Amino acid sequence: MKLIFLDIDGVLNDHHHYGNHYCRMKNECVMELARILDTVTDAKIIVTSAWRYLLHQGTFTSSGLEYLFCMFGMPYPTSYESVVGFTATDEDTCVRLGLAEKGAALDYQWLKENGELVRREQVYSVLIEDIGCTGFVVLDDLDLQIAEQVRTDGTVGLTRELADQAIAILNARSETKQSVAAQRTKSVKNPL
Repeated sequence: MKLIFLDIDGVLNDHHHYGNHYCRMKNECVMELARILDTVTDAKIIVTSAWRYLLHQGTFTSSGLEYLFCMFGMPYPTSYESVVGFTATDEDTCVRLGLAEKGAALDYQWLKENGELVRREQVYSVLIEDIGCTGFVVLDDLDLQIAEQVRTDGTVGLTRELADQAIAILNARSETKQSVAAQRTKSVKNPL
């Protein structure tokens, strides 16, 4: 199985806020994600976006997110069982890294300034688990400093050219578990 670590805001939309202060997905961006899934047929999605909090809380399900993809143009056969998980919360990640104590309020200003570090650690945490991952790509508008990342322009979202890059990364020889572990160790050795 290959994994797509998916941010939503800035990847499947352009951060344009509507009257209700929410961003809606853009059909053309969702269709590019569908093209990736249709081309790399063993690819599955891990949600890294803040939208994952809806999944953590049980307010939304993986199936519900897949149906939402359909509402923005993804064919149902493509979306069916495409979302296989989501990353840890920022709070849990900070506790695991020793940056916060369990139950203590997070320093949200620090988190805002260091969100890339936390999200990168969340990706690495999934990759070092033995889940049979044979390749991965990260789709995000933040610069996570991961070689397998396709960084979007958050005011545009996922384009055809960027989707082509993601397909190429997924089809390339995957990084070994040891290499990912080495990258992770290097990234969290000095988080500040």
